[in-house]
Amino acid sequence: VGSTATSEPNGIVTALQQTTASRIATTTNGVLGLIDIFALQAGVPARWRPNGSWLAEVGILNTIRQFGAGSVGSGAFWTDLGPNHPSQLLGRPVYESSAMQTAITATASTDDILVYGDFSQFAIVDRIGASVQFNPMVIDPTTARPIDNVGWYFRWRVGSDVLVANAFRLARA
Repeated sequence: VGSTATSEPNGIVTALQQTTASRIATTTNGVLGLIDIFALQAGVPARWRPNGSWLAEVGILNTIRQFGAGSVGSGAFWTDLGPNHPSQLLGRPVYESSAMQTAITATASTDDILVYGDFSQFAIVDRIGASVQFNPMVIDPTTARPIDNVGWYFRWRVGSDVLVANAFRLARA
């Protein structure tokens, strides 16, 4: 979902944070409401909307499930309130990402909590091939002396990034 260093793959949230046009603030700072769900979907250009999907952590999905509780019934606009998370929100697939923000932390925050967009415009690439090397003498980094261990070094390259940033919108509470 995100990266913490320049040498890591660019996750969906990290990539969208870099594009101002892809971020949509909720109507009330620190609060996610029903109006924000509709605004996020409507914010994606019509070209990308038909193939759109939702992505959020289960805590945010559970918050959305509770919209309308006490008035029209909890989750009145979900397609399916079966086990686990609902399979669709506003007629589009919902996917869970445990690496995303789990809850809205405070008012006036900048929590990136929900993504809607066409995930065919997000690429994850594996470089073909991997390398493995045997190290017969592991060195202690503090003393620069051997520590009576052997080791293996494995290298495999993976990358990811958004191909078209305009195909997504990121809800910021």
